[in-house]
Amino acid sequence: MAARLAGSRLASRVPASRWARAAREVLLGVDPPVALTQRAKRILADVRDEHVPTVHPAGSVIVRTGTDVRWWTWAGYRANATLARPCLA
Repeated sequence: MAARLAGSRLASRVPASRWARAAREVLLGVDPPVALTQRAKRILADVRDEHVPTVHPAGSVIVRTGTDVRWWTWAGYRANATLARPCLA
């Protein structure tokens, strides 16, 4: 329990933009700086394959599926909220 709380406090102090960038980097192929089990490596490979349409090394990605449009900025909550404001006006 104490470890979970300590991790939660740490996570809450890290800006969402840093988490988003880190997730994007891992999806693009950068391995996390920790030892991974074979199971974790398989799951990470599956997640990377699943998210291929949402991430590109050159920048953000727009994905259209029927009438659904998603803009994958990988910029974090605040940046996305700022970008969405004019669209919702």
